[in-house]
Amino acid sequence: MRERKTVPVADVVRVANVFLATRWATTKAERLAIASYAEAILSMANAYRGYRYLETEYLPADQQTNDNVLCDGFDDSRRHYFTAG
Repeated sequence: MRERKTVPVADVVRVANVFLATRWATTKAERLAIASYAEAILSMANAYRGYRYLETEYLPADQQTNDNVLCDGFDDSRRHYFTAG
């Protein structure tokens, strides 16, 4: 019987973050599925520390207001998840 291998949660989330940042290789539906998966893994490992939208989804600083910092039609599936540690 083969020996089992454990993969660090941070490595799984690092791969998920790469797919979430890549607009040309994935669809929005695929990125939302990956985001749900990443959140589930992080929650099960008690390592969920939130996420942020990617910089490309924000308006340039001179166009941001107190009411709006995101581009019109921003893609809420393009995220970066944080891990503990």
